[in-house]
Amino acid sequence: PNGAPLRNREAAAGATFTSMIDEAMFVRAGSALDVESLRGTAEPAGSNGRIIVHTTDSSQLAEANAPTTPIKLRIATWSPDITYKPLPADKGLITRACENLARRGYNAMRVHGLEMWLMSQTTGDFSFPADRLDLFDWFLAELKRLGIYWIIEVRQDELFYDGQGGGRFSMPGSAPYCRTRIFVEQAIRDHWRTGVDRLYNRVNAYTGINILADPALFLFECYNENAADFFNNGDGKTFPTDWLTRQGAQGSAAMTWPEWIVSKWTTIGTLNTAWGTAYASFANVPTPPPT
Repeated sequence: PNGAPLRNREAAAGATFTSMIDEAMFVRAGSALDVESLRGTAEPAGSNGRIIVHTTDSSQLAEANAPTTPIKLRIATWSPDITYKPLPADKGLITRACENLARRGYNAMRVHGLEMWLMSQTTGDFSFPADRLDLFDWFLAELKRLGIYWIIEVRQDELFYDGQGGGRFSMPGSAPYCRTRIFVEQAIRDHWRTGVDRLYNRVNAYTGINILADPALFLFECYNENAADFFNNGDGKTFPTDWLTRQGAQGSAAMTWPEWIVSKWTTIGTLNTAWGTAYASFANVPTPPPT
């Protein structure tokens, strides 16, 4: 209470994992373990420009306003859900945790699958509780203030679909399995785009800058583990049956050119309007040249 250090306080967790908050394990400022000054990147993150490829050595990174000064990123990963490693409601604890990361030498944070925490115990697509969004904005702002760049990676299985109030956000049986179907289904891609736009293409309440436009953002990973047949195990869950059994040069589940044309435009009239063409049938639409 009243800002006193926490001692061995265990957060509720699932049967497999236990998350323990213990600030006694934090690196103390100015101690022999404090290596914050050795990170070599700007504070706040982005104040020396975005991270770019070094102008004379493509194996190195640099900040845009010092393009010939190489930097190294030391990256921590946070993959939260509501029971395991959730973002705490105490903003002071968030700040102290970010300061501890900086003192440990980290200058980048990979936020993987924020949606697992953000949408847990909610109902409805794109359910982003305002209090959790506020905590997330604070978290990003504190990382930036301390010179920790952001790597944001979108959750792949569920995206932003209705979790039906589950304690851990997971796909209900009736919802699409998005990890692989995003390659062949426009509806999944549209859903991804809408969720990303609502969650990330907005002004952070504490930085005053659009999250995607902020120079503190080093990398935005559209999708994790993005192989078209990542979980194609023949159980009928990942793809429709006719896609599961197809094996071709492009791998399992790849649509043929005519199938893709039909799936995207449905009718030849719609395609002709979009392309300014006058084809009489899908069969007459030319196959694109090989790349």
